[in-house]
Amino acid sequence: MKKSEVTILIDSLLPRLYGYAYALVGSDLHAEQLIVDAYTVYIVNDKHFLSSAHYDFQDKHERAEIKKYLLKEMLSCIYELAVKRAPQILGHAKECLEHEKFYELDVQKRAVVYLKEAAGYPVEDLQEIFAMQRYQILELLHNSKSILLNEVNQYQASI
Repeated sequence: MKKSEVTILIDSLLPRLYGYAYALVGSDLHAEQLIVDAYTVYIVNDKHFLSSAHYDFQDKHERAEIKKYLLKEMLSCIYELAVKRAPQILGHAKECLEHEKFYELDVQKRAVVYLKEAAGYPVEDLQEIFAMQRYQILELLHNSKSILLNEVNQYQASI
């Protein structure tokens, strides 16, 4: 597969990647930078996949499988970079007053909740993306939802 073909596929994923990156960092600039850096990391680290000649870019089924693979890899790269940069960008995420309680969750919880609830990923895909066991994903989801629901209930009680 040529590098240009991978670039075309990744470009088609940008809206989904941007929504995810923004959910992790809460800033347009930092979200864009995460995507650019994740793309760079992916291209540098996954040379074997790029040089594999057995993929037929013209075949719709193969292209869909490659796109699914690239999406998971990019989501994983974005997550890893966001975790590493969390101390630097912590203040920017807290500035998002519209979803203040969501951004008070740590990056890992935001990532899992966003991909499960907003993007609709099944738990099996989350296991692949985060390299975790099923019970760990379910525990993160449960704890995150409990925190957010507790905040909603406190807000409603104060009205």
